[in-house]
Amino acid sequence: MSSDPTDYDKDDDYDNEAVVRSTSGGKEGLCTAVVSVFVDSCRNLDSGRKGRRAPSPQVHLWTSGRDPVSSSVAHYSRDPVYEEEFALPVSNPTADCLHLKVSDERGRGASLGEARLHLSDLLTRPDSSSLRTGQPVPLEAKDGGGGGGAGGGDSGGCAFIAVDIAFPVRSS
Repeated sequence: MSSDPTDYDKDDDYDNEAVVRSTSGGKEGLCTAVVSVFVDSCRNLDSGRKGRRAPSPQVHLWTSGRDPVSSSVAHYSRDPVYEEEFALPVSNPTADCLHLKVSDERGRGASLGEARLHLSDLLTRPDSSSLRTGQPVPLEAKDGGGGGGAGGGDSGGCAFIAVDIAFPVRSS
Protein backbone atom coordinates (compact mmCIF):
# COMPACT_ATOMS: atom_id res chain seq x y z
CA MET A 1 0.00 0.00 0.00
CA SER A 2 1.09 3.53 -0.67
CA SER A 3 -0.08 6.88 0.67
CA ASP A 4 0.68 8.57 -2.67
CA PRO A 5 -2.55 9.37 -4.57
CA THR A 6 -0.70 9.22 -7.89
CA ASP A 7 -0.38 5.48 -7.32
CA TYR A 8 -4.15 5.26 -7.84
CA ASP A 9 -5.42 5.56 -11.36
CA LYS A 10 -8.51 3.62 -12.28
CA ASP A 11 -7.33 3.24 -15.90
CA ASP A 12 -4.22 1.31 -14.85
CA ASP A 13 -4.14 -2.40 -14.13
CA TYR A 14 -3.31 -3.46 -10.60
CA ASP A 15 -1.78 -6.66 -9.42
CA ASN A 16 -4.64 -8.85 -8.14
CA GLU A 17 -2.98 -9.00 -4.73
CA ALA A 18 -2.89 -5.20 -4.50
CA VAL A 19 -6.68 -4.92 -4.43
CA VAL A 20 -7.78 -5.42 -0.85
CA ARG A 21 -10.61 -7.81 -0.02
CA SER A 22 -12.75 -6.30 2.69
CA THR A 23 -15.24 -7.84 5.06
CA SER A 24 -17.16 -5.07 6.80
CA GLY A 25 -20.24 -5.80 8.88
CA GLY A 26 -20.71 -9.18 7.21
CA LYS A 27 -20.52 -7.66 3.72
CA GLU A 28 -17.65 -8.74 1.52
CA GLY A 29 -16.35 -6.63 -1.33
CA LEU A 30 -13.28 -5.26 -3.02
CA CYS A 31 -11.78 -1.92 -2.13
CA THR A 32 -9.12 0.09 -3.92
CA ALA A 33 -7.92 2.04 -0.89
CA VAL A 34 -8.02 2.01 2.87
CA VAL A 35 -8.75 5.09 4.95
CA SER A 36 -7.04 5.07 8.32
CA VAL A 37 -8.84 7.30 10.84
CA PHE A 38 -7.51 8.13 14.28
CA VAL A 39 -10.27 9.55 16.49
CA ASP A 40 -8.54 11.56 19.20
CA SER A 41 -11.33 13.43 20.96
CA CYS A 42 -14.41 15.64 20.70
CA ARG A 43 -14.97 19.04 22.27
CA ASN A 44 -17.96 21.16 23.31
CA LEU A 45 -20.61 18.49 22.76
CA ASP A 46 -24.08 19.50 23.92
CA SER A 47 -26.96 17.19 24.80
CA GLY A 48 -29.34 19.70 23.19
CA ARG A 49 -31.39 20.34 26.33
CA LYS A 50 -30.69 22.87 29.03
CA GLY A 51 -30.12 21.50 32.51
CA ARG A 52 -29.54 17.99 31.20
CA ARG A 53 -26.52 15.95 32.23
CA ALA A 54 -23.56 15.67 29.91
CA PRO A 55 -24.11 13.23 27.04
CA SER A 56 -22.51 9.78 26.71
CA PRO A 57 -21.07 10.22 23.20
CA GLN A 58 -19.99 7.55 20.76
CA VAL A 59 -18.35 8.21 17.37
CA HIS A 60 -19.57 6.32 14.30
CA LEU A 61 -17.49 6.28 11.09
CA TRP A 62 -18.23 4.87 7.66
CA THR A 63 -17.37 5.30 4.01
CA SER A 64 -19.95 5.43 1.24
CA GLY A 65 -21.84 2.16 0.88
CA ARG A 66 -20.21 0.49 3.91
CA ASP A 67 -21.45 -0.37 7.40
CA PRO A 68 -20.33 1.95 10.22
CA VAL A 69 -17.70 1.18 12.84
CA SER A 70 -18.07 2.68 16.31
CA SER A 71 -15.80 3.94 19.04
CA SER A 72 -16.25 3.15 22.69
CA VAL A 73 -18.86 5.13 24.65
CA ALA A 74 -17.48 7.98 26.79
CA HIS A 75 -19.93 8.17 29.68
CA TYR A 76 -21.13 11.63 30.81
CA SER A 77 -18.65 13.79 28.93
CA ARG A 78 -18.94 16.94 26.82
CA ASP A 79 -15.22 16.64 25.96
CA PRO A 80 -14.59 12.90 25.50
CA VAL A 81 -11.16 11.45 24.69
CA TYR A 82 -11.11 8.28 22.58
CA GLU A 83 -7.62 7.79 21.08
CA GLU A 84 -8.91 4.95 18.86
CA GLU A 85 -7.85 3.99 15.32
CA PHE A 86 -10.01 2.53 12.57
CA ALA A 87 -9.29 1.20 9.07
CA LEU A 88 -12.16 1.71 6.63
CA PRO A 89 -12.33 0.23 3.12
CA VAL A 90 -12.91 2.56 0.18
CA SER A 91 -14.25 1.46 -3.20
CA ASN A 92 -13.52 4.69 -5.08
CA PRO A 93 -11.33 7.29 -3.35
CA THR A 94 -12.15 9.94 -5.93
CA ALA A 95 -15.92 9.71 -5.29
CA ASP A 96 -16.45 8.28 -1.79
CA CYS A 97 -16.97 10.23 1.44
CA LEU A 98 -15.91 9.63 5.01
CA HIS A 99 -18.95 10.07 7.26
CA LEU A 100 -18.61 10.87 10.95
CA LYS A 101 -21.51 10.98 13.41
CA VAL A 102 -21.37 11.58 17.15
CA SER A 103 -24.41 10.25 19.00
CA ASP A 104 -25.58 10.30 22.60
CA GLU A 105 -25.95 6.69 23.67
CA ARG A 106 -27.83 7.78 26.83
CA GLY A 107 -30.35 9.63 24.66
CA ARG A 108 -31.27 6.61 22.50
CA GLY A 109 -28.66 7.44 19.89
CA ALA A 110 -29.65 11.09 19.45
CA SER A 111 -27.29 12.88 17.07
CA LEU A 112 -24.91 15.36 18.69
CA GLY A 113 -23.34 16.31 15.37
CA GLU A 114 -22.27 15.03 11.98
CA ALA A 115 -19.60 15.70 9.39
CA ARG A 116 -18.84 14.45 5.90
CA LEU A 117 -15.39 14.64 4.32
CA HIS A 118 -15.03 14.11 0.58
CA LEU A 119 -12.00 11.89 0.08
CA SER A 120 -11.25 13.57 -3.26
CA ASP A 121 -10.76 16.85 -1.35
CA LEU A 122 -8.17 15.16 0.85
CA LEU A 123 -6.34 13.93 -2.24
CA THR A 124 -6.25 17.19 -4.17
CA ARG A 125 -5.83 20.01 -1.68
CA PRO A 126 -2.27 21.03 -0.83
CA ASP A 127 -2.96 21.21 2.92
CA SER A 128 -4.30 17.63 3.14
CA SER A 129 -1.37 16.74 5.39
CA SER A 130 -3.04 18.83 8.11
CA LEU A 131 -5.75 16.17 8.44
CA ARG A 132 -3.00 13.66 9.06
CA THR A 133 -2.01 15.55 12.21
CA GLY A 134 -5.36 15.85 13.98
CA GLN A 135 -7.14 18.94 12.72
CA PRO A 136 -10.51 19.82 14.31
CA VAL A 137 -13.52 18.88 12.15
CA PRO A 138 -16.63 20.97 12.91
CA LEU A 139 -19.77 18.95 13.56
CA GLU A 140 -23.09 20.18 12.23
CA ALA A 141 -25.94 19.92 14.71
CA LYS A 142 -28.84 17.93 13.33
CA ASP A 143 -32.50 18.51 14.21
CA GLY A 144 -34.83 15.79 15.37
CA GLY A 145 -32.22 13.50 16.92
CA GLY A 146 -33.75 13.42 20.39
CA GLY A 147 -32.48 16.89 21.21
CA GLY A 148 -35.76 18.32 19.93
CA GLY A 149 -33.90 21.10 18.13
CA ALA A 150 -33.53 22.87 21.47
CA GLY A 151 -30.00 23.85 20.54
CA GLY A 152 -31.42 26.50 18.24
CA GLY A 153 -28.83 25.89 15.51
CA ASP A 154 -25.90 25.77 17.91
CA SER A 155 -22.74 24.10 16.72
CA GLY A 156 -22.47 20.41 17.41
CA GLY A 157 -18.92 20.92 18.72
CA CYS A 158 -15.94 19.47 16.91
CA ALA A 159 -14.08 16.20 16.57
CA PHE A 160 -10.30 15.95 16.44
CA ILE A 161 -9.37 13.27 13.92
CA ALA A 162 -6.39 12.38 11.77
CA VAL A 163 -7.04 10.79 8.36
CA ASP A 164 -4.64 9.01 6.02
CA ILE A 165 -5.39 7.17 2.78
CA ALA A 166 -3.37 4.19 1.55
CA PHE A 167 -3.50 2.97 -2.05
CA PRO A 168 -2.36 -0.32 -3.56
CA VAL A 169 0.84 0.02 -5.53
CA ARG A 170 0.64 -0.60 -9.29
CA SER A 171 2.34 -3.67 -10.58
CA SER A 172 5.10 -3.08 -13.10
